[in-house]
Amino acid sequence: MMLASIDSNLGKLADLWGTAEALMAQEHKRAITEAGLLLQRELADASPGGATGFYRRAHNFAGPIQVGQDYVGVVGNPLNYAVPVELGTKPHFPPIAPLLDWVETVLGLDGSEAEQVAYAIAWKIKHKGTEGQFVYRDTFAANEHRVAQIMQRATDRVLEKLSHDPA
Repeated sequence: MMLASIDSNLGKLADLWGTAEALMAQEHKRAITEAGLLLQRELADASPGGATGFYRRAHNFAGPIQVGQDYVGVVGNPLNYAVPVELGTKPHFPPIAPLLDWVETVLGLDGSEAEQVAYAIAWKIKHKGTEGQFVYRDTFAANEHRVAQIMQRATDRVLEKLSHDPA
């Protein structure tokens, strides 16, 4: 009688074990998506608006992506100036056209006045560089606990589903 009970419990345990991996994958993919979209929104809120708002709107989330047996999500910005905005730059002479667009759009200047201001900004960048905005660093640090909570809730859901005894 005792062996039959042990065999029955081992069978139940094997069934639970068989579903655990699929449940973990399902819940963690859901949590990764939730966390990624949270970070995407927080980055947009924390980002400098710029002249066009392209930088702010260009943050995106990709995932969940399977890497080996794990799932990951990536939040990034594909714009070619995203890294210089984040980290800043050493002194260099920047292209004038984007600065001219910025001066016209943000400052409302045009013609030779806009060109003079654009060159003045370029001169300053040539001599001083630009300061990093550290939007990613600061946003990730500010939301690390929220991401951890999201992932913990996913694990809790798996444990709840696995411990639920349908009998």
